[in-house]
Amino acid sequence: LYDAGSLYVAFRAKDIDLRAVQKSADAPIYDTDDVVEVFIDANGDGQVYYEMQVSAAGIPFDASFRGRRRHMNKAWSSGMRFGVTRQGTLNQPDDSDRGFVVELAIPMSAIRDAPHLPPRPGDRWKAFFYRINRHSNRKSRGADYHGVVPVYKGDFHFLPLMCDLVFE
Repeated sequence: LYDAGSLYVAFRAKDIDLRAVQKSADAPIYDTDDVVEVFIDANGDGQVYYEMQVSAAGIPFDASFRGRRRHMNKAWSSGMRFGVTRQGTLNQPDDSDRGFVVELAIPMSAIRDAPHLPPRPGDRWKAFFYRINRHSNRKSRGADYHGVVPVYKGDFHFLPLMCDLVFE
């Protein structure tokens, strides 16, 4: 959803073992925690794009990039607001969890390369929506990666495969 001020994105992540160890904003939650991620390249040129994430513990990460995985600017702040609801306990692999929900409000003003702000009906932005499911229980280690589009190149930053986010 969107309005003149924000883009709203919600994730419902099923998870039987909630994992989140990072404690500070802009820590590398993508390497260690259960997270949801939004990537936006509003004008679709692949030159500048934005990444916003939130962990199951409610730790945010955001950065801007100039070119694929180059020139990461962690000082950039999206100004996103978010809420996290957990159905389970963090970092207790012996119990049974059900998952977590993340709701994001991304200020339109943070998306500086958008052709129009607010977007007009028919505008198309390039976007990715992802989920990283970390495993820490005795039966399974590693991670599962889920996305709106498949991860063909081994990482989420393969910009030519971004999907179209169409505003109506």
